[in-house]
Amino acid sequence: MTVIAGVDVGGANTKISIINSDYKTQSVSFYFPFWKRKLTDYPKIFLSYLKKLSPINRIGFFTITMTAELCDIFKTKREGVLKIIELFSSILPVDKLFFYTVDGNYVNVSKAVQNPVKLAASNWVATGAFFSELLPDSLIIDMGSTTTDLIIVKDRVVYSKGSTDLKRLLNGELYYTGLLRTPLCALTNRLSFNNKEYSLAAELFAITADVHLILGNINQNQYTCDTPDNGEKTIEASYRRLSRMLCSDVEELSKQDLFKIAKVFERIQFNTVKRGVNKLLNTHLQLQNKPVILTGIGRKWLYKMFKASRLNLSFKLSDELIKKDVSDLTPAYAIAYLFNKKLRDIVE
Repeated sequence: MTVIAGVDVGGANTKISIINSDYKTQSVSFYFPFWKRKLTDYPKIFLSYLKKLSPINRIGFFTITMTAELCDIFKTKREGVLKIIELFSSILPVDKLFFYTVDGNYVNVSKAVQNPVKLAASNWVATGAFFSELLPDSLIIDMGSTTTDLIIVKDRVVYSKGSTDLKRLLNGELYYTGLLRTPLCALTNRLSFNNKEYSLAAELFAITADVHLILGNINQNQYTCDTPDNGEKTIEASYRRLSRMLCSDVEELSKQDLFKIAKVFERIQFNTVKRGVNKLLNTHLQLQNKPVILTGIGRKWLYKMFKASRLNLSFKLSDELIKKDVSDLTPAYAIAYLFNKKLRDIVE
């Protein structure tokens, strides 16, 4: 029985999914901010989490996708990809190691280093390719801790006007807004509440995790990233951080006021995604009556918000199609699943 590991190496979080030939899975995720930690710390931490899922010698193949190459510890994305290839080549059997490309292919280490840019930000392609196996036409919304991907599948083919992050930002297929790590000052520089409009501090005082914790969209255990002030991950602490966005504090602003402010930020963030969805569906009219799949750690919040907005679209949680723990880290599962399918097709 072949066991395959899928690894999605993000700048903040690494996700690992183990799948066997019967498609039984185990998954885990861990926080490793590449821009803060030493690269030399990564191998030991990665292996400790991998071993929680399976002994390494029982894993037949290791498949890797990444977005961590964008971290500013690397001078270029090319350098970032090459460093990540080097990291995994130093800790895993090279003959069993394959990297996923934006073309939807798997390449070995020698080919990966020849064209490293092809590996940059490839995880959304895997997500689209996986769901294309289940539904021929769909719009997929994958919200993670940091970004939201809007992925188009038409006739079981992943469609995009451009494969790089730069082009996807231009074409409205990638939004730098996530459930946890987005600075609130990146959402807007002005905010209205109690019939008054306020300018906001352009400081890293609070992040979307604070808003979602206050509103009950996440719990303390789901606040998995660092806090802006290195403080506690409690609702009280989130209120304090949020108050600073208006250059204030919890003595000047009441919890009732701050709850209202959190709701305003929530609406602003949701509207960013909603506008993106409307833009793509107005371009791809044939998808307007097709399923909109919500996946990633932000899927349940998005589902709630979309349902409340009463858009005439068919929203479907990925939990209806795949396991809950897999829905939290879809790209990692997808690259393992797709590789496993390739092996089965070869055998058959």
